Amino acid sequence: MATIKLRPAAGGDATSVSLERADQKHGVSHYAVIDGKRQPVELELLGTGEGWLRVGGRVQPFFCHREGDQLQLWLAGRVHAVEIVHDTPQRASAEAGAPRSEVLTAPMPGAVLRVLATAGKRFKAHEPLVIMESMKMELTLSLPHAGRVRKVACEVGELVELGAVLVELEEEAAALAAAAHA
Repeated sequence: MATIKLRPAAGGDATSVSLERADQKHGVSHYAVIDGKRQPVELELLGTGEGWLRVGGRVQPFFCHREGDQLQLWLAGRVHAVEIVHDTPQRASAEAGAPRSEVLTAPMPGAVLRVLATAGKRFKAHEPLVIMESMKMELTLSLPHAGRVRKVACEVGELVELGAVLVELEEEAAALAAAAHA
């Protein structure tokens, strides 16, 4: 099975991750290999990007949302933002040089508890923008970079699906240029 390298979106060292199929003996469906350490796991996929993961007798639901090389993984009540690291040069695409994602999306289905973002507000890296609840757990959503809110696309109490746009953003440079022309 292919091995991918993941790095926290906020920066840090990359981690090698692969998932190998097991022979179904002893209740193990897969082996997760993380930085060379092999761990038996039971994996049940429920749909695109969601399922159950059993590790060491503990069952954890998970949700995963991917946009390009950016992944948001909700596991054990925490959201992990990571990016895929490529060891080989990648072919240039139409997206090469494109700005970072301009939206904050829901990493899982759930209810919006609080909206801390307001249109036009500047925010710092890792500053909470939206708080959601899913499966009786509270999640604080933020981004690993600073920016400015263009539009809030959710309301308190709204039920949202996995990948739903919650907040639209604009790059700080674009916001400064717009302010200079106003």
